[in-house]
Amino acid sequence: MDEPTTYLDLAYQVGVLELVAELNQRDGTTTVMVLHDLNHGCRYADHLCR
Repeated sequence: MDEPTTYLDLAYQVGVLELVAELNQRDGTTTVMVLHDLNHGCRYADHLCR
């Protein structure tokens, strides 16, 4: 995903990231995402790359 939360209000950003995290847990999938918000990356990522 390339910046899936860009231009969304904070509540919607968190909702999208929570949904992706839930799908990841439920289905055991791997998700690769580009985020420019370091706080979101730290909160939702298992691994960070710079």
